[in-house]
Amino acid sequence: MMNEIFRKHLTETLGIDDVELQDELIAEYKRTFYDTLDKLKEVLPSGDCEQLRRLGHALKGCALNIGDLETKELSLNIENGGKANDVEICRVNIDGLIKQAANLE
Repeated sequence: MMNEIFRKHLTETLGIDDVELQDELIAEYKRTFYDTLDKLKEVLPSGDCEQLRRLGHALKGCALNIGDLETKELSLNIENGGKANDVEICRVNIDGLIKQAANLE
């Protein structure tokens, strides 16, 4: 389901209609999502809000490029939580990303 949403976004918003290129971009997005999620889970216990902010910001940009609006919102909340030094906001939204990961499969 998510792949079709991503394909639609890539075609309609970015003008990318080459299926092979779409497959590569979707696969790269998923790798980035999971890598960033792992880093967020690793950093969270330390309470390093600056690192949480940076990771949230980076994932937000990737999610916007592929059309993953749910992940974009969660990542924005992590970014803003990091800016506000609010580890609990980051924690709640990282939990949301963990749930969102099931939708990517």
